Amino acid sequence: MAAAQRGLADRIDVVGGDFFQAVPPADAYVLKMILHDWDDDRCVQILEERSLAEYDALLSAAGLQRTAVVPTRSAQSVVDAA
Repeated sequence: MAAAQRGLADRIDVVGGDFFQAVPPADAYVLKMILHDWDDDRCVQILEERSLAEYDALLSAAGLQRTAVVPTRSAQSVVDAA
């Protein structure tokens, strides 16, 4: 369902681009159905495990700061930033 139909048009922007080059500033990022479009080398680059210091540097470059790391039932955690 479109954002306007859900009353969200004034709260979100859908922005295309190349996240290997630059990521526009935002309050939140939603990435969906990403890996199927990339070859194995790019998938590894996208999924590469990073240390918290690397995440902090990445987030800082985008004007964000890590606020929490939330464990999940899987091997991955959610890195929360604002």
